[in-house]
Amino acid sequence: MIKRVLDIYSEILWTLSALCFFAIFIVNLGNIFSRTFLGFSVLWSLDFSMLMIPWSICMAMATAVYRNDHIVVTFIVDRLNWHTKTTLFILMRCVLLGICLILAYEGVIVAAHRMGVLFTVLRWPTGYAFAALPVFGFSAALFLLYNIARAVKEFSAPPTE
Repeated sequence: MIKRVLDIYSEILWTLSALCFFAIFIVNLGNIFSRTFLGFSVLWSLDFSMLMIPWSICMAMATAVYRNDHIVVTFIVDRLNWHTKTTLFILMRCVLLGICLILAYEGVIVAAHRMGVLFTVLRWPTGYAFAALPVFGFSAALFLLYNIARAVKEFSAPPTE
């Protein structure tokens, strides 16, 4: 049940990340077209891109944490036995969990402070862009908690080799 909910949440984050990336692409393509063929620039395209890039990256990173799709160097870990690998996996996830919780907490503070600073052309608070950080932190922490619990459960019943 929990896995199903997290799978759905992960897919929502992944889809929203792709939509943000697509929006950046379309707006910048429109800006290039208007500047080249119509003789004017869409001035807010840079502000829009600066708003969407953190959201696209942070939502995709949270999904990568859940799916274990992030870049991992395993040439040393692959030489270890199963119990040592699993112990390292759990320890690294606990360290990442701590970092994500710090990012979430500090991200809320930074986003709140940045609400008073506006984008140059759009005149929207830059805190909206910084709000992606606590969303990543809380989402990744939730995913990490699940991955840690699953690894601890599997640790007690090792696979037969």
